[in-house]
Amino acid sequence: MRRDFMTVVTVSSLIVASTMANATASDGAGVWAVVDSSGTVTNVIVCTQSVCGSGTFGGERVVPQIAPNPITNDATGQGSFIGNESAGIRVTESNGIFTVHESARINGSETAVTVDNLTKTTTTTISEVSIPVTSRTFSYNDTIGKTYSEIELKNESFDENEPTYIFVTKKTAIEDEITRIKSENLTLMKRMTESEITEAAKAENALLVIENIVAVVRLLNSWMKILLPELK
Repeated sequence: MRRDFMTVVTVSSLIVASTMANATASDGAGVWAVVDSSGTVTNVIVCTQSVCGSGTFGGERVVPQIAPNPITNDATGQGSFIGNESAGIRVTESNGIFTVHESARINGSETAVTVDNLTKTTTTTISEVSIPVTSRTFSYNDTIGKTYSEIELKNESFDENEPTYIFVTKKTAIEDEITRIKSENLTLMKRMTESEITEAAKAENALLVIENIVAVVRLLNSWMKILLPELK
């Protein structure tokens, strides 16, 4: 998951913010977002429920954003999500849901390994996708019990003007010595259903993509176009 759009709170700044908020590790110090009247996250601080639980701190509205580090029970190593207006990146909050507005590419991969003990052949298939998104969301609950690098954001909206890429690579090895590598790629200019992707792959003779369509669809997830049932 891309992290370069956010401001990461360093350990030294965490200590300063924690001192300002009278936060202690025993109280479970986490990262709180300072939110203005328009719902934009303007700053982040380290605070605790006992200090910031009222929803205000220093006369400003604050919302819990990142839970305490599950190992240290404080904000050590827990970054934050805050926008960069000059780069066209904005983070907003509404009813506890944070939305990161940013044009980015989300890359995902899935690996499948099969072993034939008789021939001592190992086949490794790697399916990958690269999806253009314009916004992603998460809530405080999505961060509980996770370190910063483990937090997953949900794709909310997609860039319809940018292509989505699919890559499938199949490696065959006999007794750990690679004997063959085959790769295919497919470029999709719009959101599609599974059957439409299959037809596009057939048109490009991308047999590996078709063979691994289940993994591809799983990786594309909410990007997939859903056909609504016809009304009778």
